[in-house]
Amino acid sequence: MQADIITIMESPQDDPDLNRIARELFTGNVVAISQRRKDLGETMVIIHARRQQELGNDVIVLIDDGPGQRRAKVAGLRTVIDTQAILIKCAKIGTIADRAAMKVIYDRLRQLDDGLPPWAAARLALRDQATYGSDIQ
Repeated sequence: MQADIITIMESPQDDPDLNRIARELFTGNVVAISQRRKDLGETMVIIHARRQQELGNDVIVLIDDGPGQRRAKVAGLRTVIDTQAILIKCAKIGTIADRAAMKVIYDRLRQLDDGLPPWAAARLALRDQATYGSDIQ
């Protein structure tokens, strides 16, 4: 099991690298961007991920919002995933036992994530019992 794979990044307003990337990608510095509430989370994730990628680090960006995913890819980020992809992998490796358990988890996540569609519109693999435990060796 890998540890320390999630890092909470600080966004100092005077950081020259963050400001350079913010101007390149979003035509504003960190101060100006932080005053925009719309898509602020996705925007800052993209700026930080781009910086980490420039430093040579492997970066996986988690964005559920379709337009945010497209902006991340346009910004040159190589690996952009979403919550449903993670949940499908959890189902396949047996971390989530079955469709009923997934629905409970999914419904709880939806309360916190407005980027997730309703269960009925979730990816078929999440709703298909055949997905569960299919990658177990």
